[in-house]
Amino acid sequence: MFIFNAATAVFILLSITNSSALQISPPTVTITPLSRGPLYSGTQVSLLCNVTIPAGVDIPVMVSTLWSGPQTSIHNGNRTTFTALQSMIVYITTLQINPLVSSDTGFYQCTGIISSCSNYTAASSNASANILLLVQATPYVPQGVTVTAINATIMRIAWTDSPNNSLIIAFEVMYEGPLSTQYVNVTGNVTSVLLTGLEECVVNNVLVRAYTSKGPGPFSAPAQDTTANAGQVPQPPDVLQSALTSTSANLTWSCPLLFNRTIISYAVNITLVNATYINAQCIRGRNRSMYFDSVPGYQTHLELNGILLPYTWYTFSVLARTGAMGGNLYSAPRLFRTLQALPSSVNLNLLALNHTSLLVSWTQPNCTNGVLTGYMVMYSTIPPTSVAVPPTSNRLIISGLNSNTKYTVSVCALTMLGCGVAGNGTVLTLRALVAQPMAFYLRMSSVIDMDSAVLADKLNSFGTGTIAEGSMNASCTYVNQCQMDLDNGLNRIECMLLVYLQLTANDTSNLIHTIINETIGSNILGNDASNILASQRGFCSCEVRNNGKGRYSWPEVQVNGVVSSPCQYGPLDSKVTRTCTAARQWLEDSTNCTTAVTNQFNMLKNANLTVAKGNVLNVTTQLHSVVSQATTGLDMTSDNLATVTSVFMQISNLSLGINGTVQNEVVIAALGILDTIQNWPPHVLATESSKIVKSFETTVHNVVQQENFTSLTVTQNQSIFNAEKLSRSNLTTKGKSFSFAGESDGSRDVSSSPASIVLPASLFKGVTENSSNIAMFFSIYKTSALFQLLNATNTSVISSLVIGATVVSSAPFRNLTDPVEIELPVTAQNYSTIQCVWWDFEAAGGLGNWSTSGCQLGNSTANQTKCLCTHLTNFAVLVDISTRTAATSTMPTKVEKAVERTIEIISYIGVALSLAGLVLTIISLSCFKKLRSKDTSKFHLQLCGALIGMLLVFVIGIDKTANFEGCVTVSVLIHYFTLVAVMWMGAEAFLMFQKFVIVFVRIKKHYTIILSLVCWVAPLVPVGIPLSIDGNFLVNRNTTSGYCFISDVRVFFGAFLGPILLIMVFNFTAFITVMAVLVRHLLRRTKGSNKMGTALQMTASVVSISALFGLTWVFGALTVSRADLAFQVIFALSNSFQGFLIFIFFCALNKEVQLAWKQLFRVAHHDYASVAKTSRQTTRTTASDTMSTNPEHTDFEMRETVSNVHHSGTA
Repeated sequence: MFIFNAATAVFILLSITNSSALQISPPTVTITPLSRGPLYSGTQVSLLCNVTIPAGVDIPVMVSTLWSGPQTSIHNGNRTTFTALQSMIVYITTLQINPLVSSDTGFYQCTGIISSCSNYTAASSNASANILLLVQATPYVPQGVTVTAINATIMRIAWTDSPNNSLIIAFEVMYEGPLSTQYVNVTGNVTSVLLTGLEECVVNNVLVRAYTSKGPGPFSAPAQDTTANAGQVPQPPDVLQSALTSTSANLTWSCPLLFNRTIISYAVNITLVNATYINAQCIRGRNRSMYFDSVPGYQTHLELNGILLPYTWYTFSVLARTGAMGGNLYSAPRLFRTLQALPSSVNLNLLALNHTSLLVSWTQPNCTNGVLTGYMVMYSTIPPTSVAVPPTSNRLIISGLNSNTKYTVSVCALTMLGCGVAGNGTVLTLRALVAQPMAFYLRMSSVIDMDSAVLADKLNSFGTGTIAEGSMNASCTYVNQCQMDLDNGLNRIECMLLVYLQLTANDTSNLIHTIINETIGSNILGNDASNILASQRGFCSCEVRNNGKGRYSWPEVQVNGVVSSPCQYGPLDSKVTRTCTAARQWLEDSTNCTTAVTNQFNMLKNANLTVAKGNVLNVTTQLHSVVSQATTGLDMTSDNLATVTSVFMQISNLSLGINGTVQNEVVIAALGILDTIQNWPPHVLATESSKIVKSFETTVHNVVQQENFTSLTVTQNQSIFNAEKLSRSNLTTKGKSFSFAGESDGSRDVSSSPASIVLPASLFKGVTENSSNIAMFFSIYKTSALFQLLNATNTSVISSLVIGATVVSSAPFRNLTDPVEIELPVTAQNYSTIQCVWWDFEAAGGLGNWSTSGCQLGNSTANQTKCLCTHLTNFAVLVDISTRTAATSTMPTKVEKAVERTIEIISYIGVALSLAGLVLTIISLSCFKKLRSKDTSKFHLQLCGALIGMLLVFVIGIDKTANFEGCVTVSVLIHYFTLVAVMWMGAEAFLMFQKFVIVFVRIKKHYTIILSLVCWVAPLVPVGIPLSIDGNFLVNRNTTSGYCFISDVRVFFGAFLGPILLIMVFNFTAFITVMAVLVRHLLRRTKGSNKMGTALQMTASVVSISALFGLTWVFGALTVSRADLAFQVIFALSNSFQGFLIFIFFCALNKEVQLAWKQLFRVAHHDYASVAKTSRQTTRTTASDTMSTNPEHTDFEMRETVSNVHHSGTA
């Protein structure tokens, strides 16, 4: 028990009036409880003790309280002194009892004591107050409530006795039924009661609560029939039924009697009874069984509304459930049937048999909804006609109709209730025509082995009896069995039906298809026929075929039909398709599919293969196996070769660490791959073969330098390989040679002319590695398939095998003192030139190409060529076979060597004359102020400067291919100066356009400066782009006629010839416009013949130069694309003499330039003045005429413009 403020003392200080003995009146004491109502165990109570100091006490006193009661431990409050003086003071203390128990019942007393302080005469008084606390027990909740059903209307309710039954005065029992709630009261000493007159077969909930003198307690938890006889379940009820309509029913049953449980719910199970007259489509989507799980226990019926099928048998059974457990016994199934209804609609098909008859067919209604008594067919004649058809038939032929007439036909199914929903359709009878034959093809499978002639007779007999006003001839044969036929043991038969009908082709086709689909199978072959197909055009037979990209089984398809199948070996989502052509032949398209071999390549590629040192041999062997299987063009593709390159490069990167026991096997397998791919198409090898050979040589280089390597010789069909380690002392004194005896190539016997390579002793002295042995390897390729000649004419060919040598050392082996001697047999005949070439792996942007640099011819015969080279690599012989006659070759011809030499001499003479002419032009236009101040002269001077730069670089460095960087520089400068010259030609054209078309345009100084910057800077763009991509594009040093200029055709046309032709188009457009303006203007003049000639002369020089410059590079383009002699000669002549012709047009034929030089030398001064006077008169006349058409311009502007035009033209 917790006691709060059990006793408290209060000091009150009062004013002192005298010190005589005091008498203190007793205080007033009262007790006030804070709780209202009865006190129950477990709750709490607080008692307030109020002590009031009587009036008249004027000395300090101490107030205290003392509690007493049933409890043995009650504490008094602490003493407290009040400082305030007050006549009437109430002191309050609190006694709190928490929680209350029954032993707390009794009287409690509070005594208030007033005592004087110690400084005064002792005096005290007290008073007491009492209060009675009656603690009652906690309100009782009845426990152990049970409900026992005595019968259908009586239940017994019982509960346990109270632990303090003396305080309970009554019990209240509440009964909750489904329809009402009742209360029954019994005395406190009763613990059970019988409830009578209850509803039958219902669940009853019962609650009980106790009453004490203070009122009712809480209800107990609801109780049902949960204890007595728990092991028994109710028996199934008796069931009844009654059908209401075709889709509804009322199911009833009786409540089970004389059982000891209360029914809380029923479960009802309804099942549809399968009957032969019910169409399966009618019950499709409907539940064949229905289950109702929660029918209330007081309800003994269930209505089913609109969820049943008409005229259908059902069964239902009922299960009764109680509260504790459900029953497990259903009643016996009770059968009932819904009433009949009208049938559903029929599916109608109409076919015009001929011009007077119709075939009407239909299918049985999905839902008959009763017993079918027949069908009613109605069609729109006048009056309408109705025909009754027995229920066993589903077709009717209507005859005697009008030709080419539309009829409406309706068909409905009949029951005892009448006609159901009608199926309607319209059809047009056919037009009568002359009988025409039409072929049909019929294919079918059959288990019978019928003679084809017998089958044809049966078809003909059937056709005669079926086809009105026509005939049918049939011929049959056996065809390829499809896989389905083979699996099922069937025969595949094809019959061609030749039909004669007085119908259109379309009508005949529809009729035959209907007859075939609906009649032939059942009437001729019966149930033995299956998979019947009909086609007017025929079929392509089924077959199983291996097309190189997999084995495919193709089904039978009609003509124009298309079938497809996933590619057997990939790639994913790709298909092979087949089309049945009009000729009844298959047309196959498998371009998207890969072969089994290519699939293996893809697996190597898609596996993201990483060659580890432990599996190099395994990977190489696997790749060799795959490459060896690539024997057709389907597998010899660029993608597959790229996979070879990727694996080879990985092998070469890791070959330095290959285990010594497998290093020879790796080289053998790799050489086998090289030997095999030489048979691949040249266009496929072009992009990858050089990389593969380089990777192979890197692998060999790493293998032979291993300490445990001694020697290895491998001979393949098209390749020979030899590697060994030899003593340094022997090599540095004797050198090393390697030879191979050739074999016949079909055109010349070269067996007596072996191929050999001799490495001089001085070469081995350059080996920097300090070892007693030097490793080396030699390789021979009997064809040049892996070393393709790029950027060459069709007449340049490799005419020997390819032989190579490599010494394992860090020394570069370049610019050797003593050359490497190579002897190679030449296989070609009737060749004009021959050169020694070596394979440059870095040429052509890494594609590799043949080069002549560092190699020269030695003593050679017609059959054997000796080459001397100052480096090591793979070597061969390059020949030109252009001199072959038509009798020995069909290759295009090329200029002979003498003609080439002649063109070369003409070119150098022309270049020399051009340089001289350009220098004289610059001197002439710059030395004389009158000429120098002209706008055209400024343009001419810059054009000449660009051409001089181009020609000087051309003469000095065009053939300097030995130094790569220098050769690239020459190519860039020629490219740049040529484009600058073309830009200035375009500027001249634009100037003429301004002077002649726009007129009165004054060329200011800043305009000339801007134009100069554009012409000199803009060409840097097309020059810089190919240079930044790959310098090899700008050098052609790898063919028989090396030169320092653009070697790539794409770069030549895109960055060089393309811009030139673009500017030339602008030039000619401007010139044509100028000529049109001048001619139109001069023709208006009455006496303008001389002036027209002058104008034409003015324009002739610039037109001639522009046309010459433009046509030069047109011929150049034709020279690149074709090797015709005419184009080469025209290009050489026009391009070489270009500068000289500029001098002729701009200076030699210009009278002003002539007179300027004469004046300089003081010659013919009078003639010069006369000509100048004539010129001024011409200027005034032209200006006057022009001003007449443009009066708003000043005379000064006109004189200057015409004068400039005049001198430009004569220049």
